[in-house]
Amino acid sequence: MGVCDIVRESSLVIEAAYSDQCPDVVPLTQALASMPELYRQNRLDLWEKAVQQSTWPDRSAENEALCDLLDAVFAFGQYNLYGAFIPSRTKIEYDNLVALFSHHGLLLAKRPFIVQW
Repeated sequence: MGVCDIVRESSLVIEAAYSDQCPDVVPLTQALASMPELYRQNRLDLWEKAVQQSTWPDRSAENEALCDLLDAVFAFGQYNLYGAFIPSRTKIEYDNLVALFSHHGLLLAKRPFIVQW
């Protein structure tokens, strides 16, 4: 499972967990989840722009976990966006993402990480 697939899966897990309490999060999670498709079109710049232009939930005590998760998924997707792909560091970031999801009570399937987009 590569970076784009992880971003997509993570976004959909967030959407499933939080869309009832915060329905406005759906357009943002869908923008995040579009990464594989935009990668295939060689337009990750459009992915980043769509996510940045989406409405993000207000960071409040009620939304703290949601915001932490969204920030982490976006940061993971951006990690190698404009620089050299660093497999060992990307793997560490992936492990951190899985741990964060677990900390917030969400299961992000720990699949073999394939160091690729």
